Amino acid sequence: MKTKILFYLLFFQIAHHLYSQTIVKSKLDKLIKVSEAKHSSALIIYENNILVCEQYNSKRQFKKPIEAMSATKSIVGIAVACLLDDGLLNSLDTPVYKFYPEWKQGKKKDITIRHLVNMTSGIQNVLMAPKEIYPAPDFVQLALTAELTDDPGTKFSYNNKSVNLLAGIIEKITGKRMDIYIGSRLFKPLGILDYKWELDSKGNPHAMSGCKIKPIDFVKIGILLLNKGTYNDRVVVSEKYLK
Repeated sequence: MKTKILFYLLFFQIAHHLYSQTIVKSKLDKLIKVSEAKHSSALIIYENNILVCEQYNSKRQFKKPIEAMSATKSIVGIAVACLLDDGLLNSLDTPVYKFYPEWKQGKKKDITIRHLVNMTSGIQNVLMAPKEIYPAPDFVQLALTAELTDDPGTKFSYNNKSVNLLAGIIEKITGKRMDIYIGSRLFKPLGILDYKWELDSKGNPHAMSGCKIKPIDFVKIGILLLNKGTYNDRVVVSEKYLK
């Protein structure tokens, strides 16, 4: 069974101390009991950028990175925002064929990076990853050779296969494997140093899942977003690209 994560992030913007909100102890106690009953790996709560609750299912959970599962997709999405911020990518509407010329034909020529990020590429989709994706030796090639079932940009479909193609694109843009790029560009400024990333047989990092990260570090991603791209008074990603 995959490790479960219960991840609560509470953040209150306070205009004046008279309007400040505080965490009610009885409700916090109830939440902790729910976390324990669900065998959650971690329960972490911040208020006003201050850690107020950090509880783990076991002592081991405190020390080791755990699987972020599909929340990995959000990390990859932020990495794309970093590419825009650094001028390495001109636009989300850049066609994928700029990086994979074999797509400069048929309807695939209309697929853009935006379509991959927001899952409207139209790429044929099998919802259960274990049926098609995990058995494949090369996740990027699997996405490249997939047929289209919808016109690009016309329909949302939660698509693990299409997201995995971003790993190949990010590497082509940066010259670094996606997980290495994310480690230096995004994680390091957040003080995230202890993490792991699942790779396929070809050596591509998974983009649909596969990032293993400590819960106390994973919460930093939430804080970064709540603070509109700023962490510890440092702009990590410009607000306009997060939007």
